[in-house]
Amino acid sequence: MIRSYWFPLVIGLLIVLTSAAMLAALQPVAQPGAALDGVELLALTEVTQLEQRIMAEGEYLVGLRLGLKVDPLATELPLRLRLRHEGGLPRDLINLEVPLGATEQGVLEVRFAPIFTRATLHTSSPTLQLILEPPPLPEGADVRILVSRQTEPHGSVVVNGELDPIFALAFTPIYQHQRLDALWPVSRMAAQRPGPLGWPPFYPLLVGSFLVALMVALKHVLLVSRESG
Repeated sequence: MIRSYWFPLVIGLLIVLTSAAMLAALQPVAQPGAALDGVELLALTEVTQLEQRIMAEGEYLVGLRLGLKVDPLATELPLRLRLRHEGGLPRDLINLEVPLGATEQGVLEVRFAPIFTRATLHTSSPTLQLILEPPPLPEGADVRILVSRQTEPHGSVVVNGELDPIFALAFTPIYQHQRLDALWPVSRMAAQRPGPLGWPPFYPLLVGSFLVALMVALKHVLLVSRESG
C-alpha cells in the first residue's frame, strides 16, 4: 500500500524541479571566434541596401553586432535590419529599425526574438539573408560600416544590388543557449511562437503542473477507495 506521506514529498519534488527549470536562464553567447575583425570602413553616403549571407553555427540566433562609425548629424536616423531564410518563403523573419545613435564605441548591437536557423519543412536552407537599409543621410554626414575581406562561408556583400568580390560585412552573430535544451528542446518548441508559447520555461512548467495535478488526483482516488472499502 502506498503511504500517504509519499504524496506531499513527490509533489514538493515536482514543484522544485519545475521551478529549477523555469529559473534556468537563457544565456545569449557570441559565436566563438567571431570578433568584429574588419579591415575597412565602407561609406554609406550613396548606399540604399546591403545584403549579406549568414551561415549560422548555432540553432537560435538572437542578435547581431555590427561595426559602425556614426556622424553626430546622423544619430537620430534609423537603420532598417531585415532577416529571412535564404531560399525559403519570401518573408521577413525580422524587420526592425534601430537608431544609428545606439552605436557604442563603434559597435551597434541589435537584439531580437530567437530565430531557429536550421532547415525545416518550410525552409530549404539554414542560411540566413541579412538585409540592411541605411537611411538617406543629410549633407555632410559621414556614416561608415565595417567590412572585412571576403572569406567563406559567408561570401561577399551585395551593395545596391551589385556583388562586391572583395569585401563582406564584418558582424558577430549572437546565439541563445538554454541548458534545458540538452534534455528537452524547449527553445526549438518556443521559437517564433506567440505569447507564452514563445517562452521556453512555459513547457516544463506546463508538464510539472500536469504531474502535480495528476498526483493530487491519484491521492484523492486512493483516499476515496480506502474510505469506501
